[in-house]
Amino acid sequence: MTPSQSVTPAKETAATGEKSDNVLSVRDITVGFGSKIILQDLDLDVRRGEVLGFVGGSGTGKSVTLKCVLGLIEPDAGQILVDGQDVHKGDRDAFLARFGMLFQGAALFDSLPVWQNVAFRLLRGSLKKPKREAREIAIEKLRRVGLTPDVADAFPAELSGGMQKRVGLARAIAADPEIIFFDEPTT
Repeated sequence: MTPSQSVTPAKETAATGEKSDNVLSVRDITVGFGSKIILQDLDLDVRRGEVLGFVGGSGTGKSVTLKCVLGLIEPDAGQILVDGQDVHKGDRDAFLARFGMLFQGAALFDSLPVWQNVAFRLLRGSLKKPKREAREIAIEKLRRVGLTPDVADAFPAELSGGMQKRVGLARAIAADPEIIFFDEPTT
């Protein structure tokens, strides 16, 4: 099935009551840092099941766009909707539980063992699981990305760069998110 042949029923958007099968809609987003405008009037729709990649030079707003959707950066103007709901309204923890994110450079916590990095979302908030269960899930996700269970008790500094990237990927998929963002997954 191609992304344009979605069988997911259309949702009504909260703002207009119109039917939409977009899981993500970005409307007129503008973001600047000081006098430098990074994004200006960005419009974007992503349909359920669609895979989308951003390609561009350094500093062109690829990471900023992802961070705006996740609420890590507040846009200067515009609106972001996920399943028709404004990302800045409602239960923030429940909203974030729908996402996985592989950051540039893996962004691991150096003071936590690998398994706690992977299980980070599973140890807090609405997705909180008992510590033992979270560890088991973390080890299974490590296996899924090609790492052995003995890596679970290591610290990030003890791993190669490639292994750290895999740990970051395991963390991104640990909670079985609906939507996953990959920020420079091949570097």
